[in-house]
Amino acid sequence: MRESRWGPVWTHDAAGRPLALRWAAHDTGAINLRLLELANARTVDNAVALAPRLGMPGQNLVCADAGGRVAWTLASRLPRRVGWDGRSPASFADGACRWDGWVEAEAQPRVVDPPEGLVWTANNRVAAGADLAAAGDGGYGLGARAAQIRDDLRALVRPDEKDLLAVQLDDRAVMMGQWRELELAALGRAPAPADAAVAQRRARFAQLARDDWDGRASTGSVGYRVVRGASYAFVDLVYADLTAPCRAGDAGFDARELPLRLAVAWQLLAARPAHLAPAPHGDWDQALAAAVDTTMARLAAGGRPEREWTWGARNRANIAHPLAAVAPQLRRWLAAPATPLPGDANLPRVQAPGSGASERLVVSPGRESEALFHMPGGQSGHPLSPYFLAGHADWEQGRPTPLLPGPARHRLRLEPRAR
Repeated sequence: MRESRWGPVWTHDAAGRPLALRWAAHDTGAINLRLLELANARTVDNAVALAPRLGMPGQNLVCADAGGRVAWTLASRLPRRVGWDGRSPASFADGACRWDGWVEAEAQPRVVDPPEGLVWTANNRVAAGADLAAAGDGGYGLGARAAQIRDDLRALVRPDEKDLLAVQLDDRAVMMGQWRELELAALGRAPAPADAAVAQRRARFAQLARDDWDGRASTGSVGYRVVRGASYAFVDLVYADLTAPCRAGDAGFDARELPLRLAVAWQLLAARPAHLAPAPHGDWDQALAAAVDTTMARLAAGGRPEREWTWGARNRANIAHPLAAVAPQLRRWLAAPATPLPGDANLPRVQAPGSGASERLVVSPGRESEALFHMPGGQSGHPLSPYFLAGHADWEQGRPTPLLPGPARHRLRLEPRAR
């Protein structure tokens, strides 16, 4: 590993220049145990004041206190950037761009006691202006999931635990519903294709998007899968043109790693600048129609009948004990079943084959007996335990299960060995 005064050299750019990684976690004092002090925080002010002093990877911190006050901030300290915003590589060689200590604790981004009394976060951008400049852009998520959570919370009146679990299980396809309208409208305006097979596929797409659409990312929906597939195929078309110079300069460049791709494509589609319409398509409607063609051709190439093109056939759990990676022949004993999962990456019910909600927890202090908890994989990591994967099906299916244990069923007694 090559080192530099700014950090380890982790790769090189297309011109062969070394790129050093400047990371707060490499600095002295980056790790400490002050997170334990949160156990003694009695008010929102205590927690917010402590957050910048926590030696841990940067995380969202949301808190509420017994007085009904709420807040959001970032846990861990933030570097004070000089000369650039941290969103792209820059040379620190002459000192014009650099880190200059740490953002003062009182200047850390925070939202305390907002007027409507609600805070929410789903790895989206929470801050703006000077707060965003201080936080930097570490690749925050699309705002669609957070928007649904916000709207769900605003609709609640004196919610209980099951109401808040229902927010986490919301799989309504609000954003994809908007893409669906655009795709159907584009098909209606695009010139009729000369190829009869293409024309037939477009007509079938329209029928599936209309008749097999229930407004959710549900496991049995073919409509959701084709609409989602067309939207992402369209994003790929847009980025193929936008990033052509990047690929020309670096053969390893992958546009799929860029953040907020759906949002960028959506904004372009709203503005429809003629000079940025993806080639070789004449306009934006034809580009959307071509994305539909790509999606339907891909699904047909799989050889499955249309009734099996469901979202659940694509969105199946892929959760396994780490040993399954080195002993795949044992996977049947080491992995959870490949169950079809409702939800999607940009929905409150965030579930995908290899990622999702690491837990669902709803608990109000003093009401622990009513608290609810889900965890994928269950609590036991021992494949030979009778409790391996116990509770996993509750996470998959969204069943309300208690946080607290029930009556004891077994007792393990450790006794000293007789000499």
